[in-house]
Amino acid sequence: MLNCTMATLMVLGCSFALCSCSDDDDNAESTQESYTPPVAPVEDYTCVRPDFLREGDMIAIVSPSYVTDEETMTKGMDAIRAMGFVPVLAPNVNKAYLEKYAGTPAERTADLEWAYANSDIKAIMTTRGGYGAIQLLPLLNADVLSANPKWLIGYSDITTLLSFSVSAKVMAIHGTMLSSLKSTGGTSYDDTLLKSLLTGLLPHYEWQSSAHANRPGTATGMLVGGNMSTFTPLIGSDYDFTSHGDIILFVEEIGENARNIDRMMYSLRLHGVLSRVKGILVGDFANCGDEFRIGSIEEMLSKYTLSDMDIPIAYGFRAGHAGVNMPLVIGAQATLDVTANAASLTFQLP
Repeated sequence: MLNCTMATLMVLGCSFALCSCSDDDDNAESTQESYTPPVAPVEDYTCVRPDFLREGDMIAIVSPSYVTDEETMTKGMDAIRAMGFVPVLAPNVNKAYLEKYAGTPAERTADLEWAYANSDIKAIMTTRGGYGAIQLLPLLNADVLSANPKWLIGYSDITTLLSFSVSAKVMAIHGTMLSSLKSTGGTSYDDTLLKSLLTGLLPHYEWQSSAHANRPGTATGMLVGGNMSTFTPLIGSDYDFTSHGDIILFVEEIGENARNIDRMMYSLRLHGVLSRVKGILVGDFANCGDEFRIGSIEEMLSKYTLSDMDIPIAYGFRAGHAGVNMPLVIGAQATLDVTANAASLTFQLP
């Protein structure tokens, strides 16, 4: 086991500790009855923790989804250098296919497998999301990943590959990509947290969430999740990271109508995923619709969609598409502790 010491950062008014390791009103009530989710098949397993990095280590730059412009590539790689690492472009990263994709599915797959198999590469950062990562799943060789566990970093459409990594029993990081580093230069609060995590400082998060109604309680399980419209299609497949026995589910979204978010939550119910969920971590829902005039997606989840779930639910975690992306270790055991207006998240890594 790793020996741990604690340090603390203040981020946007919230306390974040680092562990070093070698139109309805507010009184509206739901008419839903208590919900008992269907039970789905369970697979219990433990994910491998990739090795932590040292300054000067090489990070592969890959584009599994949409193509990335030259300015983003240049400024993003400069930011990685400012963080103390050496960016290395994958062989096909500058290719384009059908106007949008960063190469054919085969080329994008080859870049990922090259990054995992190359012993000089210590971590893998994606350039951006968009769409296209799902096209790689039938082509990727999980044995290459399992034999060469490395930190894969990304969010948005890259949630697909985070799910693939966990299904191959390797932890991954839901966190910033090159497209964000272009603007921050690698010096933002979440960039600092990402570098700290990559070099062995585990985040311990504490935050206030008084704007929405938390569901108090304590939950422990494997942390999985990310962009809802990206991981929901994987439910029941060989690449489904929600198939673990006890999970804490993280959710975030951008630009979706409220009905689509409600539909995806009901998909989780109908597939039995919620029978495995011990707690829910609600991230940012950026630029999403409010066609039911409830006030926000968070209000919809709290008062209606998730109102019958008798598990801890924490709102207000800063991760997703709203400009701040606190890194999360996907596939790690975690504890979510929730009170009426605050919450904390702690990771337990081998």
